[in-house]
Amino acid sequence: MKSSLWLNFWIKVDGIAAGDTLVCKFELNNANGDKFGWPDAMFKINEVNTWQWVSLDLSQLDFSGNTAASLDGITLVKFSPQVIKKYAPVADKSFTYAFQDITVSNGQANATAEPCKNNVGIVATKSTRSNLFYPNPAQGFINLKKVASGQIIDLSGKVVLRFANTSRVDLSNLRSGLYFIKVDNQIEKLMVK
Repeated sequence: MKSSLWLNFWIKVDGIAAGDTLVCKFELNNANGDKFGWPDAMFKINEVNTWQWVSLDLSQLDFSGNTAASLDGITLVKFSPQVIKKYAPVADKSFTYAFQDITVSNGQANATAEPCKNNVGIVATKSTRSNLFYPNPAQGFINLKKVASGQIIDLSGKVVLRFANTSRVDLSNLRSGLYFIKVDNQIEKLMVK
């Protein structure tokens, strides 16, 4: 089954070389909670540490086994950017990325505005270990490494869960997918099974 959707966003990355290729893994969800995914879409990063407009044609993705009617009711698009080729850290930097103005359209979208110049939106750092919590990926709950307050944020930047003065966070009401956890000024990626 081919989707007719396009995913559009501003992205800024650092810690890789200009010309490196990123892959976005996708999951589509409808109002019933049905999931279709995770196919890949690839795009090149033209410049690092600079905002770049991306409009990805999801018609190139194969959501196998689904009908056009099943994709008409899509209410949520989840995606996760990943570097797809081996790379050496640039000047000892971690791979970081930020998104702004994430939209879904029925055709290719042109950037209608410049991204904010300030460091706003979701910013995440790729790390092999979490300084905040475990396990990751998580199913049902996470344990914080200290008693803390914070937020769980989805890929659109919406706060989907707040927690206060706890060392254990219940994730049972979250759908599976990629989120971010924010405690104080630290933000880390959280994968919910």
